[in-house]
Amino acid sequence: MSSATAAQRKPVAISTGEGFVCGGIAACIAVTISNPAEVAKTRLQLQGELAKGGGVKVYNNAIDVLRKTYMNEGLRGMQRGLGPAYAYQILLNGSRLGFYEPFRRNINNLFGYSAEEQVPFTSVLAGATSGAVGGRCIHLQA
Repeated sequence: MSSATAAQRKPVAISTGEGFVCGGIAACIAVTISNPAEVAKTRLQLQGELAKGGGVKVYNNAIDVLRKTYMNEGLRGMQRGLGPAYAYQILLNGSRLGFYEPFRRNINNLFGYSAEEQVPFTSVLAGATSGAVGGRCIHLQA
């Protein structure tokens, strides 16, 4: 594709549903990458609590947790708790990213700006509102 053709193409707006799905997918990718660190943190925290009651110390540090977990439980052990983490991230980040653009457009209209205009105040307000909606979705499931 030539640069002239690329310059002529207009950006396509995504729907609220597409934003929700894209936000959920992005969050799931991120949580898949960061989940082993969460597993290590949780195991070290539990070890600390058990040690108060006289439990045996199994892990020396986070790297030791990851090494021993992988050696004894494999990849499945490194990704423990991934299902609930996915559900949490899809609801939270899917809502935040999916609702941001519709909220921003409507807030722009409310304040007399064009729906397509990027106004810092309305963008921040839309981000805060979509974040509150995402946070509320998480608290409803508890």
